[in-house]
Amino acid sequence: MSNKRFSSWCKSVLPANYHQIKGQTNKVQRFLEEQLAEPVSQRIHVLNISAREIIVAVDDAQTANYLRLYQRELQQQVFETLNYKQTLKFKTMPGSLLQPGQRPQAKRPSKVSGDTADGITRNAQWIEDEPLKQALESLAASLKSKS
Repeated sequence: MSNKRFSSWCKSVLPANYHQIKGQTNKVQRFLEEQLAEPVSQRIHVLNISAREIIVAVDDAQTANYLRLYQRELQQQVFETLNYKQTLKFKTMPGSLLQPGQRPQAKRPSKVSGDTADGITRNAQWIEDEPLKQALESLAASLKSKS
């Protein structure tokens, strides 16, 4: 895809106020980092700001629960300092999803031995549910052909 086509595609799918929301998101991120203690501030990521809520992702459930306990106080500080009336919403997400470029790689499935495929075939013989039996036999045949 050429740069011009990609650029026009991005402009067509992004909301008209994208740059404004991005600026607000960065502003809230910096504000929360300044207000919260060092270990907590390193674990938060402001994901989005909508008309109703500010969504903050936290990579640790314990930290997210701590922030939920002090949600009203933080919300009041955000309102007083930045004049944002949205409610704060804390979501727990794995840290690997919050760090750009550090996506976890799925492992390749290991090969299945012929004995395992034979075991599936033997066990399928005892199943009375015909569609399930056929599915297991098909799976076993497929696994045998790949080994």
